[in-house]
Amino acid sequence: MNIKDATPREQSPRNQPLVIHCEEYLNIFAANEYYTKLKTALANGQSIILDITKVERIDAAMLQLFCSFQISAHKQGLTVEWKSSNDAVFSLAKLTDLHEYLNLHAVN
Repeated sequence: MNIKDATPREQSPRNQPLVIHCEEYLNIFAANEYYTKLKTALANGQSIILDITKVERIDAAMLQLFCSFQISAHKQGLTVEWKSSNDAVFSLAKLTDLHEYLNLHAVN
């Protein structure tokens, strides 16, 4: 469906994906902030687009948070998309053997 063709009801924030622009450093200190954003999206029934373009470092706590969210989102029929490929995120996901589960791909 094209957004331009949507009725006003279909254009409500509940039906539009929430884009989360991730910061350069995704570590345990940022986990609470992202947890709140992701939890709100689930409560609102919103799919998520995670923009990881700027990420330089990510730790296992954040990767675990994203995995947990993906499980919860899929149970609700919501989608999780990754905007951009990112070596830092892909490397840790591959090291922990979660890259396929998260649908992450190496930067070409």
